[in-house]
Amino acid sequence: REIANLLEASNPEVLTVLMAVGRVQLAEDSPLGAAKTFARMSKLAGYSAPHLHVLASYQIRVNDIEGAEWSLQKAVQADPSHVEARLSLIRLNARRNKIDLAMERIDKLRQDFPKDPRSDAVLGDVYIVASDYASAANAYHRAHQRSPSSTLAIRRYQARERSGDIQRGLAELRPWIDANPDDLAARRVLALGYIRGGDLPAATQEHEWLAGELPDEPAIFNNLAWLYQQANDPRALTVAERAYELAPTEANVLDTLGWILVTEGQALRALQYLRDAISRSFETPAFHYHLGVALAQIERFAEARKELRLALAQSKPFAERSEARKLLDNITSK
Repeated sequence: REIANLLEASNPEVLTVLMAVGRVQLAEDSPLGAAKTFARMSKLAGYSAPHLHVLASYQIRVNDIEGAEWSLQKAVQADPSHVEARLSLIRLNARRNKIDLAMERIDKLRQDFPKDPRSDAVLGDVYIVASDYASAANAYHRAHQRSPSSTLAIRRYQARERSGDIQRGLAELRPWIDANPDDLAARRVLALGYIRGGDLPAATQEHEWLAGELPDEPAIFNNLAWLYQQANDPRALTVAERAYELAPTEANVLDTLGWILVTEGQALRALQYLRDAISRSFETPAFHYHLGVALAQIERFAEARKELRLALAQSKPFAERSEARKLLDNITSK
C-alpha cells in the first residue's frame, strides 16, 4: 500500500498507477476509497473505450453502478465498434431495470452487427432480469445454434427449468454433453437436472460418472448417497461416509449421513450427525423431521414431538411434511 501511495503522489493522473491504487484498496477491503479512485480514473480516461470498459467492471465491483453506467456510455460513444462495452452497458441497463432501453440497444446492436451471436445471448440475459424465462431460453437457443458453447448450453437449460419446461431443457442439454463429455460444469447441471426432473436412474448414472472424475467433491458424493438411498442400494452409507470425510461441517452432508443411518436402523448413531446438521441450518424443516424420526425410533417421544413441531411450524415446503404430521399424530399420546 505504501508503494501504491508513493506512486499515486508522484503520478496522480496516470491511469495505470490509479488502477494499481484502486486494486490495492479493493484488496484491503476499502470499497469507498476504491470507488473514489475509479471515479477519478473515469474522468482521466478520456474517450478510450478499452480503458473505460475495464474501469466500469471495477466500478461495478465497488457498487458504483451509476459511475459504471456513465463510463460505459462514454466508451460506446467513443467507439461504437467496441461490442463488449455495448454488451456490458445493455446488461447494466437491465440490472437497473431499464428494460426498454436495454431492448433498444440490443436492436441497434443487431443492426450494426447482424452476424454477431452475442446479441441473442445478451437478449437472453435481459429476459432473465425481466423474469421472462421462456423468451430467455429461446434467445439462448438461437445464440447457441450460431455459436455453441458450454455457457450458452447451461444458460438455456436453466432458463427452460425456470420456465417450467425442464424436460425440454434436459433434452437440449443431453446432446451437448454427448458431444462434449469432459464438460464437467454442464454435466453437473445435467445430473442435478435429472434429479429435479424425477429421472433418478439417469441422475445416478451421471453422478457415478462425476464421482469418478471428481473424487474430492463432497456435493457429488452427497447427491449420489441420496440417490442410492432412494433406490435401496446398500452402497448409500459408504458413499455418505465418503462425503462426510470430505466435508464434515456441511449441513446437507451431515443430514444425509444421519438420515441414511436412521433408515438403516442406526438411529442412536445418527443423532450426532442430525443434531450437528440442525445447529448449522436450524431453519431447514426436513432436518428437524429426520431428527424427530430418529428420536421416535429410540422412544424419546417428548424430544421427537418437539422436533416434529419445529419442522411443521416452518413455512418452508419440504417433501416429508405429510409424514411428519402423521408421525406426530401417532406419538402425541406416548
